[in-house]
Amino acid sequence: MNRMPRGAFLALALLALALPAASSAQCSWPLLASDSLFATPAATSTWSFASGGAWGAVGVRSAAGSHHDLAVYQSTAGGPACVTNLRGFSTGGTKVEVVVGDFRAGRNAAGTYYPRVARTLGTGECKVEWDRGETLVVDSPPIVRTTNQVVDAFQVFLEAGVSYFIDFRPGAGVDAKLLIFKNPAGAAYWAGRSDALLEASGPTHFSASGSDSYCFVVVNDDGGAATYSLAVDQCQPPIALTSGTAQATVEPQRFTMSQGQPYWSTVGVRGSGGDDWNLIAYKSGSGALEPTCFKDSICASSLPGPGVDFITGDFTFNPIAPYFARMVQASGTAAGVVEWDDGPDELVLNGAPLERTTGPDDVLETWDAYLEGGTSYTIFFEHAGAANTRFLVFENAAQSGSVPYWSGRAGAVLSGTSHAGYTPLVGGYHGIVVVNDNGAAGTYRLAVYGAQVGVAPTRGPARATLDALTPNPAFARTAITYSLPRAGRVAFDVLDVAGRRVESLAPFEAPAGPGRAHWDGRTGGARARPGVYFVRMTFEGKRSGLAKLVLLP
Repeated sequence: MNRMPRGAFLALALLALALPAASSAQCSWPLLASDSLFATPAATSTWSFASGGAWGAVGVRSAAGSHHDLAVYQSTAGGPACVTNLRGFSTGGTKVEVVVGDFRAGRNAAGTYYPRVARTLGTGECKVEWDRGETLVVDSPPIVRTTNQVVDAFQVFLEAGVSYFIDFRPGAGVDAKLLIFKNPAGAAYWAGRSDALLEASGPTHFSASGSDSYCFVVVNDDGGAATYSLAVDQCQPPIALTSGTAQATVEPQRFTMSQGQPYWSTVGVRGSGGDDWNLIAYKSGSGALEPTCFKDSICASSLPGPGVDFITGDFTFNPIAPYFARMVQASGTAAGVVEWDDGPDELVLNGAPLERTTGPDDVLETWDAYLEGGTSYTIFFEHAGAANTRFLVFENAAQSGSVPYWSGRAGAVLSGTSHAGYTPLVGGYHGIVVVNDNGAAGTYRLAVYGAQVGVAPTRGPARATLDALTPNPAFARTAITYSLPRAGRVAFDVLDVAGRRVESLAPFEAPAGPGRAHWDGRTGGARARPGVYFVRMTFEGKRSGLAKLVLLP
């Protein structure tokens, strides 16, 4: 049975009054090609479209200050009406009017249909479009479309009783909406915009009332030029983690980390009692079915037994972008605890030990330490209390922006619960992760001792020098190694290829001998663009060195 909402006959009567007289010789029904815009300045116009075997939608958008109503008919007729046998209509709105039809087998009859547009306000033109719906698959990657159209139609099969995340994201500068329709009876079905089960302007949730193909229609209400993305996920949106803040987790919860710093970063999970939790990290936040939901896995940590499983990455070289993690409960039934720590936390070589407290709301912490390859160091570590704390050291041997570094807990080059010696194979920033494996309360102290950077040698250099930039090329962060003939004030400026200063490191007092400073690859708080830069050193107000630095994309 065709839907005929209350007030339909009155609306049709008003629509008929708005139509001017015409003879049958004046009637024409230009064909609307699917997904093509047609414009007309006429007060009334009739069109035609050929139905397909799927849902479809026809819409009209009026110029500013005007409005057009829309009705769809099944047959042609002589003037003045030119069409007859009404099937569906959309009237009385203020933006795009849209009529959808269900042309699947056993619903609306296949054939040609005739939209009629009548101006009810103003004198402006209108744009008309017919779109034969394409299939959108649940849990597929988002589609991206331009919004210079009037309507886009999609058919999506949804299961009864399932709550879906509708990831609809219009671009800036366009008033786009998403409408959802369902044929309630499995028979002939037409509906106007006001019959939509849901109208949304952004991401939303939708619970399907029956297992069937639904019609999703995107309308561009203001004609703005932009893009939109649309995906339908049975997977719920990931939970955003805040660095340094632990929270409970149960399956099938999933998480996202918005990495913004060029430092080592770690995400981990700990079970309660003897429960065992594992985790997997991903680059893409959608594109797979439940229970995975994410795709493009990059690393996993699945050590047997209780304790903290974690994944760490070196964002001195890894692309700085959002990442995703899924926690998997390997044994037990209690909730786990998840935490992410993204820095910037850098250990000062030969500095006083850091003193930290830890407890049930702490899973892990991540520290950076710049170590020279082939130099012997001591990892100073003391702990007290009931907390089962342990440190683990990670080394990125590749030191390359083209080779991202990720590792699970098993990839540590050194692990311990007390002081231990360590000699790196390569120089660069190393990650040190401290875990609380049992969630009990306690304290720990951490430091790195070794080569006395910044301590005067027996005989200092003849002049101040800028010795090296490491790494170079760099993805983001670089260490600036220098030498001083005597104690004094040091400053560094970062210049672009035109010699313009784009960033400055705060001047500081330094002792005689070798020393090290760091630039995090940022200018004005934002990441510097890839390209060539120069680092200029000043000692006691005089220029003392210049070195070229290449920042990688």
